[in-house]
Amino acid sequence: MLTRLDVALQHSEKARKLSELARVAIIKALRDMLAREVGEIKSMLSEIGQVMIVGNTAMLTLLTGQGYADLLNPDFWQTQIHCQPIDYDKWQAQWLLPHAKIMVLPPVAGFIGSDLTADLVATTLCNSSNAAMLIDVGTNTEIALWTGKKLLITSVPGGSALESVGIQNGMPPESGAIVHIQQSENGLFVETINDESALGFCGSGLLDAIAVLVATKVLKPSGRFAQPTGGAGFALIPDNSHTVIIGRDIDAFQRAKAAIASAMETLLEFVHMSWEEIERLCVCGAFGRHLNIENAQALGLLPAISAEKIELNADASLAGCELALLSPDNMALFEEITANAQTFNLSLIPSYEDRYINHLLLKPIQRSSS
Repeated sequence: MLTRLDVALQHSEKARKLSELARVAIIKALRDMLAREVGEIKSMLSEIGQVMIVGNTAMLTLLTGQGYADLLNPDFWQTQIHCQPIDYDKWQAQWLLPHAKIMVLPPVAGFIGSDLTADLVATTLCNSSNAAMLIDVGTNTEIALWTGKKLLITSVPGGSALESVGIQNGMPPESGAIVHIQQSENGLFVETINDESALGFCGSGLLDAIAVLVATKVLKPSGRFAQPTGGAGFALIPDNSHTVIIGRDIDAFQRAKAAIASAMETLLEFVHMSWEEIERLCVCGAFGRHLNIENAQALGLLPAISAEKIELNADASLAGCELALLSPDNMALFEEITANAQTFNLSLIPSYEDRYINHLLLKPIQRSSS
């Protein structure tokens, strides 16, 4: 993502092309949805009155062509990035939405995107006096801690491993992607989307694979193979090269989960709280759709709290937008939640780096945050 931002900053024509590609992808998805669910496209487009767009800050700046220079400047990482488009009329014309009010919900600050705000709306995280935490897992992972009285928000470069980008046999959650792996007395059970032959790992499949390798002692807690593989890696399914995991894949996962676990604990430390006080932990983003909570806890991605407190909300951002579109004053609904939020740049907090090193190990998070 940083590479794309840098390219946009250095080459205005490439920035324009990235923006165009993003806009085309949005209208294509909308047209596909109308064709599949309604059957009508052109007439329905003319009836749409509002369009709401949320997302991580980097994607919003690339989509609108505004603010990516500020996002690359650390001085702006704790302030709101202006990424409102200046050509809404062109959007309406391109999308054939003549009567639609197009709204791009602004990010909270820096790399804390508006998808997190939509998550908070959908999960009603801040509507209780009980302490709760929310993580939106992705290439950029956003984390919110609600103490019962105040909201703390941060983000970490969660790494692309949890979205299977940069993984040797990584792939999106589509037909043939491994989503679940389980070791039993009868051997290894591998579940793929649409029960097709395994073609690679999506995020949850990669997590399960690493958990199985650790449990069977093929992998050490350090992330190294117990027996040298000569760089060839380890195939979970013999004779299926699409199921090979190499050391670089494991390292990428370790760095992603260490960043997330360290960020969660650093927020808890700031308000002198422990995991025992958290009553809800909401995992949002597509990664959570097929997540095995037990394996995530065993590897230290999620804390060892009661599984009943952990909620998987893969479509929370979408649900938040739906609620807002049905609200008489949708922008106020978002603004009210984050108006008094306290944002953190974890690179300025020394204890975060110390925790990060400790969390690289493939082992459970300790119950206490101190």
